[in-house]
Amino acid sequence: MYIADLSNHRIQRYAPGSNIGTTIAGVTSSAGNSRSQLYNP
Repeated sequence: MYIADLSNHRIQRYAPGSNIGTTIAGVTSSAGNSRSQLYNP
């Protein structure tokens, strides 16, 4: 499952049955428009 985390400017992936996500895009709490950042995904 993929979650767009608007407040933390990131997209996370969760494996089935897992409650721990992996950030696959963006930088937590760092908005922007560079290659490693997202602005409200």
